[in-house]
Amino acid sequence: FYGKTKTEVRKKVQKFEAQKQIVSESAIQKMSFYAYADNWLKHWRKKNIKSRTFDYYEMIIDNYIKDTIVGRMQIKYMNKDHFATSKAIEDLLYSYKDKLSKSTIDGIYTVLKQVCKFAYKKGDINYNWMDDVDKISSEEVKVSKKKDNVQDAHEAIRPTSVLRTPDKVKQYLSPDEYKLYKMI
Repeated sequence: FYGKTKTEVRKKVQKFEAQKQIVSESAIQKMSFYAYADNWLKHWRKKNIKSRTFDYYEMIIDNYIKDTIVGRMQIKYMNKDHFATSKAIEDLLYSYKDKLSKSTIDGIYTVLKQVCKFAYKKGDINYNWMDDVDKISSEEVKVSKKKDNVQDAHEAIRPTSVLRTPDKVKQYLSPDEYKLYKMI
């Protein structure tokens, strides 16, 4: 970038960066919910949250939203049928009640709620689908510790980063180590 002053160059760079982040209305409608959530996190939310929160949200989006019916739905189809969209989100949350802890399910709910709230305020969706979805109660979640005061394996052995997914480190692990890492 060229300018007569540093301020002029800075303004040109800022304008260029802002234009890069603008996604056209038609492109948004063709996006999957996963792509929209990923874009929301990396371009809008990242600058306002701590890096650990960013990593946690990214893990939630990549592991629990990406390869689901909700994650693959296009925004334009989600806008057409509010009831079906809210039902799909509710079904997604309930599909995890026997597999994940209450806090992880609450994390998924929080990310979904924040993405939908942002999209609604921005005008990218015409209804906030999360208004029709309630949090799952503690009584409905079936995952719990078997004994009190026993340290679970997932607490004793932890990945050093949530970004090191099992598939990314598989080549460095033995088959048994990989199974354990994937389970954790």
